Amino acid sequence: GHKLHVLEGLLCFAPPCAISLFVGVLLVEREGLLQDGLSKMYANPQLYLLQGCMGFGVNLLILLVIKTTSSVTFKVVSMMKNVAVVVGSVPLFHESITGTQALGYLLSMAGFVGYQYARSIQPPVMVPK
Repeated sequence: GHKLHVLEGLLCFAPPCAISLFVGVLLVEREGLLQDGLSKMYANPQLYLLQGCMGFGVNLLILLVIKTTSSVTFKVVSMMKNVAVVVGSVPLFHESITGTQALGYLLSMAGFVGYQYARSIQPPVMVPK
């Protein structure tokens, strides 16, 4: 298999993502975009350019993490980040969590711990070059 550079990988999946987002915006956000969205973008182009650059950076970092580790590791770490954001926002924004939500977060954390344990006891795989 041919290994792509991170920027080549980004180049491969960026067009389909852009098309999907464009279609979604047309279907769901078209009215709001035409009413005041475009005028907001025109009033603050530097803000939207900065957001685009940050999105590019996030996607580049995601591909680097996946290339360095694995897609499963990325997914597990991403899941834990989401749990941390929710659990951290509860005291910050005085939100409440239902019992079902708490159970879901506990299961996510248990899965993360189990995954890390399974990876730690697994012997390293030697890949021939």
